[in-house]
Amino acid sequence: MSISANTKLGRYEIRSKIGEGGMGQVYLAQDIQLDRMVALKVLSSEIARDQQRLYRFLQEARAASKLKSANVAHIYEIGEVEGHHFIAMEYVEGQPLNRKIAAQPMEPAEIVKLGIQIARALDEAHSKGITHRDIKPQNIIVTPDAEVKMLDFGLAKLSSGEPSLAELAADSQLATKVKTSPGIVMGTVNYMSPEQAMGRDVDHRTDIFSLGVVLYEMATGRVPFNGASLTETIDRIAHAQPEAIARFNYKVPAELEVIIKKALRKNRDERYQAARDLLVDLRDLERELEFATRMEHSVAPSTSVSTPPANSEAVTEIVTSGQPSLITSETVATPTNVSSAEYLTREIKRHKKGVAIVLAVLLISGIGLTFGLSKFLSSKRAQNKSMKMTRLTNNGRVGWASISPDGKYVAYSVRDEAGLSSLWVRHVATTSNVQVVPPDGPNLTFGQSTFSPDGNYIYYLRAEGGRLGLLYQVPVFGGTSKKLLENVSQISFSPDGKRFAFTRRYASEGQDALIVVNADGTAEQKLATRTHPDFFLPGASWSPDGQTIACPVGGFTGGYYRSVAVVNISDGAQKILTSRKWYGVERVAWLPDGSGVITTAQERAGDQYQLWQISYPEGEARTLTNDL
Repeated sequence: MSISANTKLGRYEIRSKIGEGGMGQVYLAQDIQLDRMVALKVLSSEIARDQQRLYRFLQEARAASKLKSANVAHIYEIGEVEGHHFIAMEYVEGQPLNRKIAAQPMEPAEIVKLGIQIARALDEAHSKGITHRDIKPQNIIVTPDAEVKMLDFGLAKLSSGEPSLAELAADSQLATKVKTSPGIVMGTVNYMSPEQAMGRDVDHRTDIFSLGVVLYEMATGRVPFNGASLTETIDRIAHAQPEAIARFNYKVPAELEVIIKKALRKNRDERYQAARDLLVDLRDLERELEFATRMEHSVAPSTSVSTPPANSEAVTEIVTSGQPSLITSETVATPTNVSSAEYLTREIKRHKKGVAIVLAVLLISGIGLTFGLSKFLSSKRAQNKSMKMTRLTNNGRVGWASISPDGKYVAYSVRDEAGLSSLWVRHVATTSNVQVVPPDGPNLTFGQSTFSPDGNYIYYLRAEGGRLGLLYQVPVFGGTSKKLLENVSQISFSPDGKRFAFTRRYASEGQDALIVVNADGTAEQKLATRTHPDFFLPGASWSPDGQTIACPVGGFTGGYYRSVAVVNISDGAQKILTSRKWYGVERVAWLPDGSGVITTAQERAGDQYQLWQISYPEGEARTLTNDL
């Protein structure tokens, strides 16, 4: 229940409600005695009766009160009035970092400046034996003066040697009851470390990984690990590598990308071992950026202005059977007031560690370039003679995409400049676009979509706030969306279109299931299950004859592995299709004649994913691509 304005809690007079979280409601209040505004976090009387939550509420206050950093909101008082437990803390004017990011890349200098302050706050917390465990943009306030204030130590964990925790629990068994045990996941999924997402013990290096996620989001406008379902998101956190930052923000210096990648190492022993080390690297980079800025301003701009070439928006033609393709590319011109030498110097500064390597490679490869290039081109001409590639969109904001059974339509998600997501359908032949599902606030995002076999409906996954893997059905050209199921991964229809299959994770049971349901979402059936340490992964595919479902799987039995299994529809019997094991496996798709499956697989950590073909039922695996 909300507390009305002008209500007094001891020396504090409520002015207005300014927020709400899992641990309580936050009010703007005036400290009458000291005549200052404070933020009052109040735990309602109903929740206060839950001793576990009450303990965590008090734990937040005691953890945060130990910190004296200028980048942590200060705690003034812990109190109780008429059954209302509250924390009076510093009132910080500003906006949460997630609103500042607003799904858009930020400038490198600003990323570094804010990152330094966050790292400084973590260094202070870790030095006091406190692990925050819920680092995310929503818990970071940026003031109008670009100062950072870190909030919400509600999930904070004090190290076992911290005496205050022992003192707090001296007369109670409560501390033991709320200790995080292996297998219990705490925090916000997209910002969790691999060990946190897997329910393992955490330490201060968990916060460093989460800070790496925040830095990546500031640099790109998106989180590095995001799936259409909780299962898929956790699997990507644990095993997938983030996409290159330069793909989304070419302004980011290579040195900053290296820092972020190190913070995001899966193995905590390979990450920064202390927030102080990360802080030092960010400070060094800040000095380099400041020096580069001074150098640029010290060079007088050229007074000559060149005229852009007539074909500055050029069309790149790939000759296919004598006809140009429809791929277009925009030529990015160097700013006219920057000389070639200045531009080259700037790029060398950005990639200074790679320049020496590149020069060496160019020297060696130049020896055989003429001979090799001629042979390569002659062979590729024959292979790609009939290839035609068509660019369907050019806004750079397209997410998941899928093609209709007849090949005439493509469904795809779009995130606009304001960070709002929507679902569209494009008619390939006429380039006509129809918005099928409009935006519905900043907390809605779309996952993979799938056309029904008859082409009448689109089944799409969406996330609403913290709820992932919600499956909806909508007519192909728009209309009312119908919610079918929750906790769903990407679906695959049976050949007759009457049923579809997907995988679901039951985290509390340590079990994954391959599930079959009717096309309207009714009559769920657990066809097969795999129990920890073995599991199903998203990306199942129903065979053309309707008798088998192929699905990516993984586990730790006999060592870490990823592979593809096949499950019999009639009795749920499952077997690993191939003896080949990979580091990562994503979607599976059957060949039309049922003679095998195609999958995307990664042989080693950090490698690119390649296409593989696995014969059925023999299980012989061979690679189809070997990208440079």
